[in-house]
Amino acid sequence: IAVILLLVLAGGIFSLAHYSGQIKDERMQIIAWESQSNELTEALAAAVSENNTLNARIQKLEEQINRKDYMEQQSSSVEATKYVPSGLPISGQVSVPSKYSSNIEGVVFSVGEGAKIVASGNGTVSSVTYDTTYGYVVVIDHGNGFCSYYCYSTNPLVTEGESVSRGQSIFLTSDNNRLTYKISYEGNYIDPNTVLDIDG
Repeated sequence: IAVILLLVLAGGIFSLAHYSGQIKDERMQIIAWESQSNELTEALAAAVSENNTLNARIQKLEEQINRKDYMEQQSSSVEATKYVPSGLPISGQVSVPSKYSSNIEGVVFSVGEGAKIVASGNGTVSSVTYDTTYGYVVVIDHGNGFCSYYCYSTNPLVTEGESVSRGQSIFLTSDNNRLTYKISYEGNYIDPNTVLDIDG
């Protein structure tokens, strides 16, 4: 009986030692997993922080791009309006233009003392001719379907093929003369009064 009890006791001690070693190994494994979990948690937090930083930078870049696109669109829009012949063809003392006449396909301005005949928009001089009825005729192609026509009696200051800007003088002027002014769009004459910015 003593031998049996001794063997049982020895087996119990062996089993206890064995299970104790397993528990220790499992505890060490759990500690290692907790350490890895903490490292992964820290790495995830760092990744989230970096992602938020990148998203903020992307948003800032998008805002800058949108602002740049908006400014370019505005600039392009403002630049495009310079090529519409909406400016007055006379600077200085300006008379109110006559009503549109289908006979002359345009309107008439009185050129007062000190006034200048000027381009009503940016463009290129497409032709300079002489007409027995109007005198010299300068045609400016604005490159957008619009052409403006300036019919006046004195010598032009521009030549065919020359680029002109809105407000640039295109004729030598003399007092008390009439300027016949026409505008065409896509090859058809239109009433200049519908295009002219009288207030501007």
